[in-house]
Amino acid sequence: MTSTCVIQESIIDWLQQRPAAIVSERPLPDEDIYRAGWVDSFGLIELIGYLEASFAVSFADSDFGLADFRTVGGLARLIQRHQANV
Repeated sequence: MTSTCVIQESIIDWLQQRPAAIVSERPLPDEDIYRAGWVDSFGLIELIGYLEASFAVSFADSDFGLADFRTVGGLARLIQRHQANV
């Protein structure tokens, strides 16, 4: 299972490489990445693809409604839960 820190850093790196990234800032682990403008609806689809490919997980439809899906820290926890269930 991948550590929380490694997952978070990977997500943050991905967010910061996006064209819409807020260059002068870094997303916080518990910051709402949608409300803060780090991703939009198109970015969400790209993020899902990136996370599933990078961490060998598959998200269920029910995952997308979870509060964990809105933050870097929450996504890391969600990925760890999926990896633990494999």
